[in-house]
Amino acid sequence: MSNIQMGTVSGTNVQVGDNNTQNVTMNQVDRDQILSLLDSLHQQIQQAPIPEEAKQAITQQVLPSMQEAAKQPDPKPGLTQGLEHLNANLQKANTAASSVSEIVGTVSKIAGIIGVGVKVAAPFLASLL
Repeated sequence: MSNIQMGTVSGTNVQVGDNNTQNVTMNQVDRDQILSLLDSLHQQIQQAPIPEEAKQAITQQVLPSMQEAAKQPDPKPGLTQGLEHLNANLQKANTAASSVSEIVGTVSKIAGIIGVGVKVAAPFLASLL
């Protein structure tokens, strides 16, 4: 158990305490923004200088599952898992920071919208920031 002392806290997606959870209800604007970011991510993956095998795994498996998750009432679990799989594929491909800066930015935006830390869902990509 942690002893946490805090002053005034304000903001969005503020969580405090051990083993807490956060339910995210997504409005249509956020959902549309995520779908748009996923489209951008698809294009960025296609243009990135990464191995073809990684591109195919991401564009044929990871991104479609993330698009489906974005349409669910609670998209956070599916999108978080998708970010984790994206992270694993890019790490396995030994991706260089200079070649995926746009991808890292897009992943960060998606993580922010769903209320999950990019360092939690995509630690390899977060290390490229």
